[in-house]
Amino acid sequence: MQELNVLDDIQFRAIEASISASRLKRYMAAAEKDRWFSLQYYLWNANICESFYMPIHVFEIVVRNCIVKALVNKYKEKWYEHLHFLQWLDDDSRDILNRTVLKERQKHGEALTHEHIVSELSLGFWEGLTKTTWKNQIWPNGISQFFPNAPKSVAIDDLNKKIQTVRTFRNRIAHHSAIYDKNPTRKLQIISEIISWSCNVTAAWVNSTSGVAPAI
Repeated sequence: MQELNVLDDIQFRAIEASISASRLKRYMAAAEKDRWFSLQYYLWNANICESFYMPIHVFEIVVRNCIVKALVNKYKEKWYEHLHFLQWLDDDSRDILNRTVLKERQKHGEALTHEHIVSELSLGFWEGLTKTTWKNQIWPNGISQFFPNAPKSVAIDDLNKKIQTVRTFRNRIAHHSAIYDKNPTRKLQIISEIISWSCNVTAAWVNSTSGVAPAI
């Protein structure tokens, strides 16, 4: 855990007031009720969050690329216009997709491609396409065709649960919540596992560049 520069009491109180004592209270148990040490935990947590940027970045891109391959296989490159696909979307996902298509069409006109659409859709949208309701629509032969290194025993529901775990964890990071005690090492393992289902080389590269620190 990174050491803080030595602060005098006035400096500490100023920082505590800016961050809020209630926010630092989240770290008090781990810091054994030491206010100064709680700030050190707060900084350490922020550093862990920062170290997850690259793994999650690659995870999101790999996941969506694999799912898009499944969509193109089933509905071709204009999957986002295919009536059968649109009918299977829930109302919220359909609205999100339609708004995205409209925005990107206004921006790109005749040059619009499905890649423009893909880059604008959230991880939550892609996660939705790994629910069991899509099993026979997109994944009739399982996920291994598009996640070629996935174990044969892995079901679409397993993939969905792992994506959901990472998305929830990512959202905690985005909202500056505490993650140091949320088993970040295990979360990195899940991220690496899903990436490896697509490409072992990419997973190894992400692992080699990760700065995720072990728990205290």
